[in-house]
Amino acid sequence: MGQILVFLTVYLLSVLIIVPLVAPRFGRVALPVYHTDLQPQHWLTVLAARNYVRPALRRAAIDVAVEMKRQHLSTLLYLDAQHPFGNGWPLIPHLSHSDGRKLDVALLWQDARTGKPVSGTPSPIGYGVFEDPRPDEYDRAAECAAQGHWQYGYMEKVVPQDRKPYFTLDEARTAAMTRLFCKHRQVRRVLIEPYLKKRLLLEDLTNLRHHGCNAVRHDDHIHVELKVE
Repeated sequence: MGQILVFLTVYLLSVLIIVPLVAPRFGRVALPVYHTDLQPQHWLTVLAARNYVRPALRRAAIDVAVEMKRQHLSTLLYLDAQHPFGNGWPLIPHLSHSDGRKLDVALLWQDARTGKPVSGTPSPIGYGVFEDPRPDEYDRAAECAAQGHWQYGYMEKVVPQDRKPYFTLDEARTAAMTRLFCKHRQVRRVLIEPYLKKRLLLEDLTNLRHHGCNAVRHDDHIHVELKVE
């Protein structure tokens, strides 16, 4: 027990104090933890050191979060970014989170019963509880599955779905957030499911795109990419 406590103490001190001080030497900075406008969706993101980005992406995320708080009284929740040291280290299970230029941000949700905005997500980890396409909307997930891309919707099978009936997508706030990211001068592109781009009336945004069947579903989060500096 004593060895476990020592390990946990050293690990926490390293992740919470030492790593944030060293990471800037590798071109990475930690995303905010206690910021009133931008916070991690789950504390494990911070403890696993998956909340590091390039400084310009941190500034862009805070800019959008501050504006969302001003316009909609919304706190944005970020998901995975990257590890704190160097390029090329894979952030499993992501394919592209290896250079500090990518950040996943949770969609915004409402209480299904009252229609009022909520600050959390239907998934305990932010991923895997999806806003499904309506019958008249293009079902990219079904198409990818039919082509044999088993991983496209696999998170739905491993993440508990019991909270899903209590949430509905907050379309107005999600559209506003996505538009702000797309319009930010530091953002190269944003990835989202095609049917949400159409439903949320965002088809005028040329840098709002789909990610292809080799990735995973993007109707629980958006994927934000920094411009090449």
